[in-house]
Amino acid sequence: MLQILLCKSERSRMLFYRWLMRFLHPRYGFGAYFNLLPGSEWSALMLTYGFPLTIIGMALKYAELKPVPCITYSDAFALREKCATPILKQVRSDVTRYRYGDEQHLDEALKRIFQYGLGGGIPRRSAPILQKIQEVTDDGKYCLVLEFEAKSLELSDFEKRQAKFTSFFGPGIKAEIGKGGDDLYEVRLISETTEEE
Repeated sequence: MLQILLCKSERSRMLFYRWLMRFLHPRYGFGAYFNLLPGSEWSALMLTYGFPLTIIGMALKYAELKPVPCITYSDAFALREKCATPILKQVRSDVTRYRYGDEQHLDEALKRIFQYGLGGGIPRRSAPILQKIQEVTDDGKYCLVLEFEAKSLELSDFEKRQAKFTSFFGPGIKAEIGKGGDDLYEVRLISETTEEE
C-alpha cells in the first residue's frame, strides 16, 4: 500500500493566509474608500493593514521553498517510530514542509558533504537538488531514500562521498549510493536499528 503524506498544518496555514490576503487586499480598500465597493467603514483598516500584509505576503512567496514529495510504503511506515534514528526523522520532517529563506532542501548538509568551492569539492552551480524522498524497507530495516538531480555530476562523485553521507547523517545509519534515472542519484540512508532492539 502506497501512501503520500502531506503536512496538513502547513497547508491549512497557507490557505488561511491566502484568504486573509484576499480580504485585506489594498484594491478592495481603495474601492471601498472611494465608495466603489461596499464596506467603506472598513476601508481605512484595509488600507492600513492590507498594504503591508500584501508586501509581506509577496516576500514570503518569493522566499518559499515547497516541500518535496514523500512516498511512504506501509511496511516502512510501521517501522518508522521504532527503527528510524532521530536524525532521519528530522530530515524527513524538514524536507516535507514549507521552508522560507533557504535556497534548497538540505543545503547545509550538501555544502559540508560536497564542499562547494573548496579544494576537492564541486562548484556551487553543480550542487545536487533534492527531488523527492521515499520511505522503504531494506532487508527488514527502515530506509530513507533521498533522490537528487545532478546534471553535471557523475555517480563516482557521489560514491567517493559515501563515507561523508554516513558520518553526517549518522550515527546508527549506513549510506548506500545508487543511480536512479537520467541525471538522478539515490542516497539510501539505512537505519542500523532493527525492530527487535
